[in-house]
Amino acid sequence: MKALVKTEWKPGAMEIREVEKPSIRRDEVLIKVDYVGICGTDLEIYEATSPIPIKLPRILGHEFSGVVTEVGEEVTDVKIGERVVSETGVVCRRCVFCKTGRQNLCPYRSPIGIGRDGAFAEYVKAPSINIHKIPSNVSLKEAALTEPLSVASHAVIERSGIRAGDSVAVIGAGAIGLLILECAAVAGAEKIFVSGRHENRLKVASSLGADVTVNERKENPVDKVMELTSGLGVDIAYEATGNPKAVEQAISMTKKGGKVVLVGVHSKPLEKFNIHNIVSNEKTILGCWTHRSSTWDLALSLLSSGKVKANPVITHVLPLEEFEKGFELLRRREAIKVLMRLHP
Repeated sequence: MKALVKTEWKPGAMEIREVEKPSIRRDEVLIKVDYVGICGTDLEIYEATSPIPIKLPRILGHEFSGVVTEVGEEVTDVKIGERVVSETGVVCRRCVFCKTGRQNLCPYRSPIGIGRDGAFAEYVKAPSINIHKIPSNVSLKEAALTEPLSVASHAVIERSGIRAGDSVAVIGAGAIGLLILECAAVAGAEKIFVSGRHENRLKVASSLGADVTVNERKENPVDKVMELTSGLGVDIAYEATGNPKAVEQAISMTKKGGKVVLVGVHSKPLEKFNIHNIVSNEKTILGCWTHRSSTWDLALSLLSSGKVKANPVITHVLPLEEFEKGFELLRRREAIKVLMRLHP
């Protein structure tokens, strides 16, 4: 089969190769990949800047949708021909975290596309227990955003304790930030601020329900939030960039007793951290890592109900052969979400 392989740990170093189709075990399924997204982690691995260790050569890709073409002999709940997505983390299902529904914290977690070969290929395999069926009114294209939407809905709905009427700031207007915005709107946020550095992304934020957008190249987002909240700040700030500066901004624009939710993956340590601001104002810092198994059902229900719209976030669809263009569009922030289509 055709696959896009990261071959060496240096910028670029990815090529399309002919490789063997995955062989499945008794409890696995084989999926013919239709769409696969390029995410920020993939871009960092492409550029060889990711803090996540990865063994090479490796087929990347963990945001995907497709159709089941083969099932292992022990699989009874997934059938050939069904349209599916797959949880990205292959976990032990036995540790204290897995048994309490926090599979994202499993110490043995092996992510598809990082710890094992992923979906930048015509076929990918996954344990049947990881599989979620796509609702009939959700397209394969839309379903390819289930993974980033799971990240967003885990942060907003499962972790942050958001309540109807809360004021919210989202720092970062990439795919995750925009999906956080949509989830916050679904949860009943009363006023939503979105800050970023690129007008094309901020325009999409406005179309998806942001009350105020701030281009930080032109304005200070903290000053803007404080100005429009009468100096109080927001109830919850979501940091979705992985930039240490954004963490400082999130803490500064959160009101006394508010929450800061850290969603971005950070490759560098935070050098400045105002502990006194957090302690004296009783602010809560919440880390948020990927998603749980239950989050995938939540994400698919949000897509199926139409409460969250995937298509405005998807700006480009390219064939696998144009992967370099896709990575470059993301690097220059000219795209929001790039999907590669494996089977036109």
